[in-house]
Amino acid sequence: MLSLQRNGITEKDLDSAYKQGFDTGYLKAAEDLLRKVYAAVAQELIDAGNPQEDIVNFLVGTDRRFAVMFDADEEIENIYNQIGVYFNVNSKDALNRVQEVER
Repeated sequence: MLSLQRNGITEKDLDSAYKQGFDTGYLKAAEDLLRKVYAAVAQELIDAGNPQEDIVNFLVGTDRRFAVMFDADEEIENIYNQIGVYFNVNSKDALNRVQEVER
């Protein structure tokens, strides 16, 4: 740390640069993830034979819900209660992240 301080770089500078890099990376990852999720959902709807207008309306509605979803845990619990689906996104099994649970 002493060599950094000799060059005018403080611990506060390092913390600030780390936070800025983390925030930028987090935003980029979130943008990429949302783009992929929307594309995957759209393709599934296309494959199921839904008309373009319905697919666009669905995606716009989903995006709107993301924008105003203040309590995601409550939304997730509501989905589980309504249709018995659990989202296990921490699963290493990429083909088993959406699980229908018998109720």
